[in-house]
Amino acid sequence: MKMSCAMAAVAAFFLLVLPVARAQTNGLVDGAFTVVDHGATLGGWTSDLDAARALAKNRGLPLFMEFTGSDWCPYCKVVHETVFTQSEWVAYASNRFVMVFIDLPRHTPQPAAIQERNEALARTYGVEGMPTFVLLAPDGTNQISQFRLNQETTLYSFMRDTTEALLDWPVTMDRFVAGLAPAQAAAYRQAFLEFKAIPKEFSAWQATRPQDTPENRKRLDSFQTRLMQAGVLMSQVGRERVIAQLDPEGAGVQKAALAKADFAIEKLEALRVARRSLEDWLMAAPENNADNRRTLQRLLGKIAAIQAELAAVK
Repeated sequence: MKMSCAMAAVAAFFLLVLPVARAQTNGLVDGAFTVVDHGATLGGWTSDLDAARALAKNRGLPLFMEFTGSDWCPYCKVVHETVFTQSEWVAYASNRFVMVFIDLPRHTPQPAAIQERNEALARTYGVEGMPTFVLLAPDGTNQISQFRLNQETTLYSFMRDTTEALLDWPVTMDRFVAGLAPAQAAAYRQAFLEFKAIPKEFSAWQATRPQDTPENRKRLDSFQTRLMQAGVLMSQVGRERVIAQLDPEGAGVQKAALAKADFAIEKLEALRVARRSLEDWLMAAPENNADNRRTLQRLLGKIAAIQAELAAVK
């Protein structure tokens, strides 16, 4: 059995902008994507791991390591073009972590020491595909989190995924919930733990090859419901927290607008399900009798009711 839907939560955080240090151009250059070979600066990419570790330790910032294949990995080039070359990413990254480029090319020669080091790092962190992103604590050793690309990665979705990964670091989580009421902070922490744990729990259950039974369908629904509830709470708390910072005077208006958007999304999903139910029923070729005419009116009525609710959203 496979989970039929997944809930992607926006683990929003402080979008503060610090001055961005310009990278040197003595390293690998791929369009606007630049990697320096020596030294490290905030907002720039470096392959100098020692310099990056020193900077991270000095600033108390995590290390953000990209494991990539510069001459063979198409998805790596996509994330470079759609995310890492964008000014919003540079501003986002500059006060959050130090970026390190760990290249594992297949055709481009590398110094033997660099090649051996990068391959050893990939083994250490269990890297199995490219690109893989590893976050390390400021000590440059202890791992905070690890993640890969989603199927439809955009600039903002990648920023969201990175922020969510950073929340695995207690310092980041503590900084985020510091602005919340105690009960809200506790609820957010619990929702975050649930959101991280449920997919692992689901994978373990799925590995048992559960049969398609009413009991197992209920359990599947439970996984989906729990994940959705945790994601919704995280999204609501996170976005309200950031809106209150960025637009304190208009926070109430923004909250109401988002609530309407949430309602519309919920109803659009309900409309999709209702339409699919009608289509499935029609394609089953029901006989022309009174019962089936009543069923048709009931299914059409459900669609009309949802459409009316959507039309009322203003």
